[in-house]
This record gives sequence, C-alpha cells and structure tokens, in this order.
Amino acid sequence: APVSKDKLQKILEKLTTAGKIDAAAIVRRDGLMISSQLPPEVDKNVIAAVSARMMDRADMVSGELKRGAVRYVVAHNTKGKMIAMDVQRTAVLICLIKPKGDTGYALMAMETAARNIGALFDSA
Repeated sequence: APVSKDKLQKILEKLTTAGKIDAAAIVRRDGLMISSQLPPEVDKNVIAAVSARMMDRADMVSGELKRGAVRYVVAHNTKGKMIAMDVQRTAVLICLIKPKGDTGYALMAMETAARNIGALFDSA
C-alpha cells in the first residue's frame, strides 16, 4: 500500500507549527516531491530536484573522503538556514529554519520526523 499523504502532511505540519521552522518538504532521492509545507511562491518541483541532487552530491564527496553516509547537510543563508536530512536512503526531509532559529532544536525535531517518515515507508 502507498504511504498515506495525510500522515506525511501531519508530520510536516507538526514541524512547521512549532514556531522555529518556516517550511518543510519530503522529496524522493530521485528528485520528485512527496509532500510539502512550502511557501506558495516557490516552485516545488525545482526544490525537490535540487534538494535531492544536493544530498546526492554530498554523499559523493563524503564517499570520496571515506567519511561514510551523509546524515544531513546545513546551508547557512542570509535569511536563516536550510537543512536537508536523509530519510532511510529513499527520501530527503528539507526544512527552512527561521533566521534566529535554533539549529539544535531543528535537528532534533527533524530526526524525530525522519524516524516517523521512515516508519511510514516501512509499513507501506
């Protein structure tokens, strides 16, 4: 059975309603959007494709350096941070963190969300 979109959406809503995370999305490692809580003005397909590619490239570099699999990538920008986190090597959880957001809190919340997403994938 396919993964419930409603359950995935609830996980993203929980992440984005805590007040520290502005937006979130779950994308497949091949670059297709699964579910999102993103601002309406962004192109969700571009976000999905580029986020998956970013994780893929980080994995390539880490492999070349013999550092193991990448758990997450943090990009600092002028309006906050973006974190891309691996979900069971099949998906990527993307979150946009508020400018004064707590990266530690975001990572903890994302790890919980990634486990919950992974459990949904396992039961499908």
